[in-house]
Amino acid sequence: NFHYTDSCNYFGVLGGIEPYNSILEFEMMPNPTSASVTIKTSENNAYKMQLINLLGQETFKQNLAGQNFTFDVSTLPKGIYFIQLTDIQNRNVGRQKLIVQ
Repeated sequence: NFHYTDSCNYFGVLGGIEPYNSILEFEMMPNPTSASVTIKTSENNAYKMQLINLLGQETFKQNLAGQNFTFDVSTLPKGIYFIQLTDIQNRNVGRQKLIVQ
């Protein structure tokens, strides 16, 4: 049940993640990064943010509220991760690739 897009973003159902209603679009910058990453959404809502490694393992999760979020990735091992953002109210889900240098 995976849906892929040309921009290396993908959306779908993994393990214990609930089915989504539609794709949640968000900006993530800078990418790649070695210090921090900022996520910007178009809606001032409550979100669940998950950091998932290439093995599909959740390495970090946090509940967020608002439109702009910044978090530190400097302690993460270098590599490729996915940021999954879920709108808690309407269950829209978006996922983007994050490169930590």
